[in-house]
Amino acid sequence: MSNLGLPKGPIIPNIKPVPNVLQDHLASVVENINIQNEELNKSLEKSFEEREKRYQDGVTREERMIELLESIDKNTSVLNDLFKILEQNTEDQKAILDILNDFNKLATINETVKAQGLYRKIMNKINTVLNDVNTINTLCSYGMFVYSTLHTMGKI
Repeated sequence: MSNLGLPKGPIIPNIKPVPNVLQDHLASVVENINIQNEELNKSLEKSFEEREKRYQDGVTREERMIELLESIDKNTSVLNDLFKILEQNTEDQKAILDILNDFNKLATINETVKAQGLYRKIMNKINTVLNDVNTINTLCSYGMFVYSTLHTMGKI
């Protein structure tokens, strides 16, 4: 074979690499997926925290409701004793009713000093007018219930 006068060297001169568009596009897609996954994870974490907060709020609210119901149950148990006292002590019924009415008047007084003064008068009346220990104890318990309630409300 003879040399036909072709230059020596590569068959195709100045070969330029063809860019791999598919690989570049794939890298871009993978990067977008990673960003979306990160955003999704943040959103899920935020959603979980909100759900946990709502759950804890519900638990706290239920515990508070139970406490309030127990408190109401404890405080209203005195009422049965009051009715028994009124049934049993017919001779002292008027005095007992006067004392109960005085306790109820406490709720209408807005001045702390006057309310405390009336409370002290009621307790003195219980000690001087009534002689039955159970009656005195029950009325004092009722008085403490009224006083605590009014104190919690900020009236005393």
